[in-house]
Amino acid sequence: MKRLALVAVVLSVVSLGISGWALWHSYDANSTSTNTSVTSTTTHGTTTTTGLVILPTVVGRNVYLASAGLAGVGLKTAIVRAPSVNVLKNYVISQSPLPGTEVPRGTVITLTLSSGPTSG
Repeated sequence: MKRLALVAVVLSVVSLGISGWALWHSYDANSTSTNTSVTSTTTHGTTTTTGLVILPTVVGRNVYLASAGLAGVGLKTAIVRAPSVNVLKNYVISQSPLPGTEVPRGTVITLTLSSGPTSG
């Protein structure tokens, strides 16, 4: 899973350039934190680490950086699309649960992405 997140970040960096990486890196360093009760359990040679993270805000970020950042702290994403005249296509309009919420690793975070303006 971490390898997949790293690949997504690297691909985003390549497509956005160095400034995109610096933006995400400073965001990630300042906005996420691991909290309380981190435990490791070893069963039949497999180690599982569980814990809680404080959900960072990804509103206003493109889907690739948002998903990679959430995956990097052990969270999963579900995507919903909605039209928007104010938010660029494939950028996050909202997220659920809300930023700042403490959630267990593995929680699915629903990202509402802009599909652009409605046509018609």
